[in-house]
Amino acid sequence: MAFGWCTGTKSVRTYSTNLNTLPQADELNHPTHQPSTQQSNCFSGPAHASFVKLNSSNIGETSGSQIETTPTSVLQSNNTPDPLQNHPRYTKVAELGLGSSAFVLLAEDKEKMRDVAIKFINRGSNSIKTAGREILNQRLCCMHPNIIQFQEVFLTADYLAIVSEYAPGGDLVDFIERHNTAHDRALMESESRRLFQQLIVGVDFCHQMGIANRDIKLENTLLMDLSERPVLKLCDFGYSKDELCASISKTMCGTPEYVAPEVLLYNKYAGKMADIWSCGILLYCMLTGCFPFRRKEDEGLETQAVLQKMLPRILKADFQKPQGLTPECTDLLTRLLEVDPDKRITVQQILKHPWVVQDLPEGMANLNVNLLQVPLSLQSTNCRQSEEEIVELTNKAVAGAKARQRLSFGNSGLTNSGLGE
Repeated sequence: MAFGWCTGTKSVRTYSTNLNTLPQADELNHPTHQPSTQQSNCFSGPAHASFVKLNSSNIGETSGSQIETTPTSVLQSNNTPDPLQNHPRYTKVAELGLGSSAFVLLAEDKEKMRDVAIKFINRGSNSIKTAGREILNQRLCCMHPNIIQFQEVFLTADYLAIVSEYAPGGDLVDFIERHNTAHDRALMESESRRLFQQLIVGVDFCHQMGIANRDIKLENTLLMDLSERPVLKLCDFGYSKDELCASISKTMCGTPEYVAPEVLLYNKYAGKMADIWSCGILLYCMLTGCFPFRRKEDEGLETQAVLQKMLPRILKADFQKPQGLTPECTDLLTRLLEVDPDKRITVQQILKHPWVVQDLPEGMANLNVNLLQVPLSLQSTNCRQSEEEIVELTNKAVAGAKARQRLSFGNSGLTNSGLGE
């Protein structure tokens, strides 16, 4: 049995553009929370999944650095520059991802004889201004086994380079598509649970460290191998916010399919609770192969037209509950996708939810408690640089960006050099 309207396409991957063109909240007709009671058009038990490919948009101040393709899947083209030419430690192996002002290369670490992923952010782009936040927040969480490890940062003439652990298993989109090809269905509850348990433990650790990711999505959850039981790791802290060093979240950022209602309302919001909503979207996608706030009638429309239809559904949690799930799974999904962040299930409640604790791997329940007892000075032993060294390098990159902007303003014939600009 097919997934109803989810036909004719092969991916739940999302793509990044600037979403500051979203309609204002008061332009949207958003009545109070009225969950749909209709029968799901997307799911009727484990069935064949023909996934919905979405040309969606990233929102926020750093959208220019977002990578518009699978962070771990090798691209066929060879159009990006090679800033690693003559580098003493790293050698380019392949291209992994490409954005308007950033790209990711698969590289060989010649010193440790292993592959790494290196993100190059154009020093002339606006996104360079928040790169320091991205690096320091990822560094703060890099000890956790479900978070991609940050290793070091360095500068080239044109780029700030962020070196991280490489995940050869691709992302959750890749996993869902491989699973569909092999089994002709979406993920079973047990299969989704194994991945969700790792996701929520990683998110909990970030939150315990004071970090809200604010862009949790399928593409930002990477897998360490191609097996049926892979280790899952969170990546990309480009929109993350440290509650100890920054004000309450006010910036509209994320990816529309995953963004929480309170973010769309342009109000101050708790980034951690917005993360919980995004985790609910991931769980829905794993179980159904569809996004909860898309409809069959959206197909064929331009991106902005799709957003105009989709955003009011988000604001009232108008999603169709999947059929065939256990009551425990349905309960968790409903509480994750609660419009009111004050009523939404918390991460600590998720970790104790009956559906989540079922078949929980040994040691996972106390993993974060044990890791949080490790002194911060020891948690970052895998990083090659101190926080002070990282701040110095990122400040130098920002200063270079400002100098380039002054040069551009002083000579109208000059523009910032950068990929895709």
